[in-house]
Amino acid sequence: MKSQNGLSLVELTVVIMILVIVAVVAIPHLASTDPHRIELAAKQVAGAIRFARSESIRTGEVHGVAVDYNQSDAAGKEITVYKADLAQSPFAVDSIAYHPVDKQPYDRMITETYLTRGIGFLNTAHVFDIQGQGRKAHLHFTAQGVPVYFVAGKPYRLINGTIRIGDSTFEKVVTVAPLVGRVKVQ
Repeated sequence: MKSQNGLSLVELTVVIMILVIVAVVAIPHLASTDPHRIELAAKQVAGAIRFARSESIRTGEVHGVAVDYNQSDAAGKEITVYKADLAQSPFAVDSIAYHPVDKQPYDRMITETYLTRGIGFLNTAHVFDIQGQGRKAHLHFTAQGVPVYFVAGKPYRLINGTIRIGDSTFEKVVTVAPLVGRVKVQ
């Protein structure tokens, strides 16, 4: 009688079970409590603000960013980078800027990707505190990169720009420096 080569069903089942156990242990769990996911979302917001500032400097025209913490702004989604039309009062969105990498309109939700799902803004009010204007969802940048808010063509300076991003466990803070527009993730 000739011996058969191969594995029995029991042996195959045992091997598959061992591989499943190894995979469950070896692959990191990507739960919403993972601080790296929150950092990724914070870097997306910081990148949008930095892009608005760099476009203002590059083009010499006023660009802005809208950070809509509760999706109540009609300008777009949670993060929108745009060219501002200062001829309107207080201002209008002239055109939405295009993302430099994927060439799509820079109008994004921070929860668009699998890695940032379940993460959101923790702010309970608009994120930019403007001198004499109160808290606003929009921030503009002059041709020199200075963060301001325009009302009827007149600039009002940024006092504080703090954006809190996270979930019920972890939090990251994106800050915009009032005088120079430097953006930091902490």
